[in-house]
Amino acid sequence: MSGPPSLDFGGVPAPALERVGARDCFGRELFVLGLQDLASLSGAELPASPFACVVACDVEGVRRESLLAFARGLIERGAVIVSAWGAGCDDLAEAVEEAAARSGAFASPERSIAATVHAGERLDEALDFLFRDALPAPAWEAECRAAVAISVGHPEWIARMRAWLAGTGEAETGGGVPG
Repeated sequence: MSGPPSLDFGGVPAPALERVGARDCFGRELFVLGLQDLASLSGAELPASPFACVVACDVEGVRRESLLAFARGLIERGAVIVSAWGAGCDDLAEAVEEAAARSGAFASPERSIAATVHAGERLDEALDFLFRDALPAPAWEAECRAAVAISVGHPEWIARMRAWLAGTGEAETGGGVPG
């Protein structure tokens, strides 16, 4: 995990996972990841599974099939909590729930995949929820050692996420970046 992700999104380098150097109040390592679009997930580095994530994106008008493919990709690569923020985030959360149900692998409540919607909230509120309040299902608690803030299509959000995450850490500072 090298330096910060490319903020250019010119399509040349693969999205890079950046360790922020802090831990949330659950002891999870914190990361940020910038994606050019939903399809970029397939080439992105993600933490070893399982992990929690907040996905900041504008998916209004995005085809259901694209949302399902993105959700399936997150789950297959280890996401056990997906918090969705931005325009159309309710559609993304529904896609995560549908992809989890279709997989059949997480049928029991102890191994369920959680999807949360943060419509109408500021970005810092969605981050605060995931990194201070969101626990995975019981079977994942001990294994979920990473949390990722993912920006899709909005490189300007990466700096805001990085700044907010760097100010959290185990000591709950109450900091954050205005939405």
